[in-house]
Amino acid sequence: MLVAPLVTYLARVFGTQPPMLFGVAALAGGFILASFATTTWQLYLSHGALVGIGVGFTYIPSIPILSQWFEKKRSLANGITTAGSGVGGIVFSLATEKMIENISLAWSLRITGIVAFVLNTLAVALIKDRNSVIKPSQHPFDTKLLSRYEVWLLLLWSFGHRTSLRRSSWTASPPIATFPFMAGDSVAGIV
Repeated sequence: MLVAPLVTYLARVFGTQPPMLFGVAALAGGFILASFATTTWQLYLSHGALVGIGVGFTYIPSIPILSQWFEKKRSLANGITTAGSGVGGIVFSLATEKMIENISLAWSLRITGIVAFVLNTLAVALIKDRNSVIKPSQHPFDTKLLSRYEVWLLLLWSFGHRTSLRRSSWTASPPIATFPFMAGDSVAGIV
């Protein structure tokens, strides 16, 4: 989420959809280019950097939109969408595993890129924000948060987990091992 300040600024200047469309193109392009990679550095650039930038440009502008449409059941709506993304991740992982087994890694990456492009383009076409009505204040980097001790505690906690997990030889299943990273990254992206 290193692109969060830039994406927030671009969404404020150009609206929600143009940065998201750029993200869709980068995301799909990253998957498709990764299918042609022959060396590790090509994977770092295509699947690592390009897909990461695409996810950032697609995800960051969409975060506040759902809350704009709900007042009373906002938490329930956010919970349903969060659960839906988890279920979608599981289904996508299982489908990708079967594609790798039955087709090939290269074609599974290409199909993933095509499916991601089609579905995310459809989602961007259907997404509608209410920024012109509610006129939210958006700051690419809100320095006021740095004066709150809760933010510092959470950032220090996240940093401590990152450094301790790097130094240890302990291994765990990915969901358990990455939970501190996800919690810390989301706050770092907000700050």
